[in-house]
Amino acid sequence: MLGYHGVADRAATANHFAFIFSDPHDFEAQVRLIATRSTPVSLEEIDAALRDGRPLPADAVHVTFDDGYRNNLDAAEILDRHRVPWSLFAVVDAVLDGYRPWYLRLADAVEASTNVMLPDGSVFEISSAAGKRAFSRKAKVAIMAAAHGNQDGVVDELLALPGMEAPQENAWPMLDVAALRELRAAGVEIGNHSARHRNLVRCSAADLHEEISSARARLEAAIEARVRYFAYPDGRHDRRVRVAVARDHELALATWTMRPPLDRFALRRYEPVNVDDLARILAKPEPWYGARWAQWNLAARARERAPGRKAFV
Repeated sequence: MLGYHGVADRAATANHFAFIFSDPHDFEAQVRLIATRSTPVSLEEIDAALRDGRPLPADAVHVTFDDGYRNNLDAAEILDRHRVPWSLFAVVDAVLDGYRPWYLRLADAVEASTNVMLPDGSVFEISSAAGKRAFSRKAKVAIMAAAHGNQDGVVDELLALPGMEAPQENAWPMLDVAALRELRAAGVEIGNHSARHRNLVRCSAADLHEEISSARARLEAAIEARVRYFAYPDGRHDRRVRVAVARDHELALATWTMRPPLDRFALRRYEPVNVDDLARILAKPEPWYGARWAQWNLAARARERAPGRKAFV
């Protein structure tokens, strides 16, 4: 199971947030590799095999995209050209109502800013791409630690810091309902990526219902099709979240996880950084990928859980 967010010509933009997207030429090389060296399968085929206890082909691969960026349409052309099935997990309020996800509000503000004064009086220099990424990593610790999964509230506080700009233009537009319907009609599986991409582990039971069950119902009504599958925002889940998702969905996708890779409600996904990385994943992903994921993520997640973690300091 492979995870992506979108495609963007990173050579043509200096935007620090572009790193989450694949370069179009490199992505085409990745899709070509998938089409020629593996067995592309649909999410429905994976679901049926797991439900019936049938083995999947040893080289089975499924491609997924999270969030619902408009540039997914460029990826769709590449995937269709090589006849590789894929699925799209949409942030429901973003594609239905025009809600601007908290991480894009932060990214746009960081991109427009050069220096930010922190609550302790120090100044964080973010005029360079490296500085913007460092600030964003530091900010994410506070954002993901937000009580009750209130990421938007913490971002509001960050955007109010002296020096932080809040541009009106959206650098990374999202798909709309019409585009989702067209993709669904073309055979793309549309899944639920929650209402507002909150940290579900920190949400109350009532908020989990809004983020998971209500979001699914609204998405189904909008695209006039069943929504059977879920992808955890930022890959965050625990037993309580998995149980909530299982009430309304048939499968749920994580990012990398220590759970069994084909756990129906924590399916492991790998996120290639380029075609060479993908080749290594397809050949033998473990143990090196899990070790890399831990190196990139565990320290920050430990800081999120630190007692009294409330502010960006």
